[in-house]
Amino acid sequence: GDAALGCGVDHKPLVVLRRFVEGARLDPAGLHMRWQYFGGDALDARLFRDAVLRSVDRDRFAPIGRALARCNSSRHLDREIFVDTRFTMPDSVLMKVDKMSMAHALEIRVPLLDHHLIELAATIPPRLKFPGFRTRAIYRQALTQRTTSTATVTTEGSGRRTVDRIALSYPLDMDYTYDGDKNRQDATAAQDFRTDVSRTVNGGDAFHSAFRNTLAVKSALLFSSTGGPAQRGGEEGSQTVTYEDSLGSCYQRSVVTAANVLASFQDGVGCTGGNRLNWLAQPDGAPAQALLGRVSEP
Repeated sequence: GDAALGCGVDHKPLVVLRRFVEGARLDPAGLHMRWQYFGGDALDARLFRDAVLRSVDRDRFAPIGRALARCNSSRHLDREIFVDTRFTMPDSVLMKVDKMSMAHALEIRVPLLDHHLIELAATIPPRLKFPGFRTRAIYRQALTQRTTSTATVTTEGSGRRTVDRIALSYPLDMDYTYDGDKNRQDATAAQDFRTDVSRTVNGGDAFHSAFRNTLAVKSALLFSSTGGPAQRGGEEGSQTVTYEDSLGSCYQRSVVTAANVLASFQDGVGCTGGNRLNWLAQPDGAPAQALLGRVSEP
């Protein structure tokens, strides 16, 4: 039947297994590069003339060996990452991003490749980077932790001492899971962003505000097995945005989605008389400094 002819049979797992076995037989310097390597003596003989093969260096992994000779770590994962940053990253990943972005007149930045961050990452032990089979473990942990940054600015003059304080809290938890169906990917995202701003003048409270954005979303991407566009499925979640300050300003909005459509929307709930925004403040938790100067005058 169809199965005997190979129709309707997913051969991808067998292809992956075959490539894995073939990679285990490669030169140790090239084991990590197996997924970037598609050549072989038999294939080369079919594609190129003998004169061409004699004119080139046939040691495909010699450049990798020379790079590894400059790596001062003996830890296996460190050496693999070292190779990636010199071959896979510039010759494959960044090259593709660069070409695609230029084709659409986009200027791309890669902040995670800042050399200070790379140098810091190189000092982290492999057992923390890759515990068990959990990839991007440190990055995931950093996003799931509540991160709070505080900035305080003090100015003195004309008999006044003004203290401005801004605190940002921005935890973000994102996760992707596969339910065994190769054509479906589930994703969840949760965020609890908060900004607190305050100003004191000569020890007295002149202004304070609080902005909060709470988000919880679950969705799925359904991929077509025939090459069609991906479709959203099972999207549901909620978002609540609130703002209040000592000037009497108030802002609140709540949005709920279910089954890929808007389920409910509420604006101004929790604010007496609906939304009340004082023109002296901005509903983003960061009042304009010039206007702050006015509200903090004696």
